Amino acid sequence: HIAYTTENNTIAYIYQTDNGWSVPVEFGSNNVYGGGTVSAPDIVIGSDGSVHIAYFDTEGFESDDGKGYPEVMNAVVGDTVVKSVVFVGWGWFSSPDGNRNFPTTPVKIVQTAADYVNVYSTTFWEKYYGGSDTSYYVDFTPLHGEGKEICDDWKKYDIYEACSNGSDVYALGYGRGNYAILVYNGSRATVMGLKSDAVGNYAADLTLDGSGNIYYSAASGSSILFYQNGAAIVKTLQNAINHKKLTTVLSDDTQYSVFTNADGNIVVAYLDDGELVELLPT
Repeated sequence: HIAYTTENNTIAYIYQTDNGWSVPVEFGSNNVYGGGTVSAPDIVIGSDGSVHIAYFDTEGFESDDGKGYPEVMNAVVGDTVVKSVVFVGWGWFSSPDGNRNFPTTPVKIVQTAADYVNVYSTTFWEKYYGGSDTSYYVDFTPLHGEGKEICDDWKKYDIYEACSNGSDVYALGYGRGNYAILVYNGSRATVMGLKSDAVGNYAADLTLDGSGNIYYSAASGSSILFYQNGAAIVKTLQNAINHKKLTTVLSDDTQYSVFTNADGNIVVAYLDDGELVELLPT
């Protein structure tokens, strides 16, 4: 199952069948002001087979203060596409005062036992006579009901991935020099003490094993980090990462990280008895 943006300013959904790829289902902006764009889709397939796509729409909702600020949206794709608004961006300015509150890409969506939860960052800017303040939050918003947000010492987090063990939602973010795990349990959001500054902010991914243990990987240049249930292991790559995309997966208790190098080759990196192994296609 894949969700992606097209050159026609739409989001398309396709899936693999026994006879190849399905016919794409496409949908676009709500265009409440006549010129909206959609971007940054993320997809999750529910346990009942339903298709849920989270994305950004620059004109998803009409409001007095909303023009020019994006919305976080959800779409349930079936025989029809049913959209809902998750977060409304807004702002106003009347010199010398003003406020802005808007989400920043990307948005991640996961399923829990209770609902579908969207994870994204927001920025709140307040202007007043003589100065201004900016606050940064990470929001966990279920499709139904109220969510929670967290402000971790005013850090602006770049969100890389989110996943769930069924009850809690874990998000991997990078803020002010550290990777960190942010957790939402349905009633409150916190930051776990699982932080690492060993690798810079470039590409990262998060996963859980069958027992809910946390694994993530991050890479920047020739440095790669494997975080394995409490242990952070940093190694030097022979094949430096060259694209801001990395995927990490677990198989038979081994953590693999997949990325591309400067030659455009896919690299599979993993640890074998503590030693870094890098595999390239032959």
